[in-house]
Amino acid sequence: MGVSLSPSTLNVIQVGLGFFLNFFAFNSQGLKSISVFIFGKTLRTAGFIEETVIDSASVGKNINKHAGYYSLSIIYAVFTVSNIIAAPIVELLTPKWSMALGALCYAAFQAGFLRLNEIYLYVSSATLGFGAAILWTGQGTYLSQNSTAETSARNSALLWALAEGSLLGGGIFLFIIFRTSDTTDGIPDSTVNTLYGIFTAVAILSAIVFVFLRVPSSTVDKDVEVRRSTFSLMFTKEMLLMAFVFAYTGIEQSFWTGVYPTCISFSQQLGSNTNSILAIALICGGLLGFGDACWNTQIYAYLCDVHAAKSSEAFALFKFYQSGLSCAAFYYSSVLILPWQLVILITTSFAAAICFFVSERLLSHSQSQNEYLSERL
Repeated sequence: MGVSLSPSTLNVIQVGLGFFLNFFAFNSQGLKSISVFIFGKTLRTAGFIEETVIDSASVGKNINKHAGYYSLSIIYAVFTVSNIIAAPIVELLTPKWSMALGALCYAAFQAGFLRLNEIYLYVSSATLGFGAAILWTGQGTYLSQNSTAETSARNSALLWALAEGSLLGGGIFLFIIFRTSDTTDGIPDSTVNTLYGIFTAVAILSAIVFVFLRVPSSTVDKDVEVRRSTFSLMFTKEMLLMAFVFAYTGIEQSFWTGVYPTCISFSQQLGSNTNSILAIALICGGLLGFGDACWNTQIYAYLCDVHAAKSSEAFALFKFYQSGLSCAAFYYSSVLILPWQLVILITTSFAAAICFFVSERLLSHSQSQNEYLSERL
């Protein structure tokens, strides 16, 4: 007999598939170039597509060559602010339509590169920032609706694995595209149109996947929750402690997605024993990814378990702190030297671990008191 999956598990898998498709497109166009010297020749593993395309376009078109960096700043700024208002929007639209609309915002951003225009780039960047806020908040809410205390950890890990698989899929896709290309400088217009045509289509496909999500069999009563302010949850003792955890994930995310690959790419101290260095670099990269997965799956499980009745607000706050600190980390990484960045990363990691432990203890103590009182009554 085959293994039968519960409807809630199938819902989580479908959300994971939608996120895989959406971020296969978005992460692929944003991957940084990392050149590794192997057996005497340079292997181009991935292209920093967005910035390379903009830099090439700035030569013959009226567009700032640094527009890609301005675009990234706009995305993070709008994403951070939009998380404050994301919860009531998700409550109004419902999680599945919020995720579908968010995915279409990503598609609108990708489509702009088919005929590059600086004004549209900035407008679509702001649109993407808003779309990202309701996409991630909708995801957290839908995950919470399909999870119980027993399944929250498993569902979080399953969803995160599918979503992060987009990095592997996108990397392989770009490797094949550029490995078969004879171009070494820039990216031809024909390749750009092919790439962004595929990226736009895949992002639209992810929106379609979200549209066909099923309504969970059991949802939390929202009659009163619709009017609850996100700020009321923000200033609770438990959420103030978790703010340090959320902030650390933003700093850590900016390090392993931005600082670490850049250090490997531009370091002048790798020496000639590149095979051993490559192995160490891959192991360290794998550990960073593993650590990020551990933190995020634990946070997702924690929020689904503790804030099932406030999932929209809880996940909106999570992304608010994460995106805000990620934005700050990207900024100070251009100002501070690497040792100081590592000091910040290590210090915040210890602070996050302590705060998470204290928050868990407070929760356990509160639950024990409630059980004791219920027994006395």
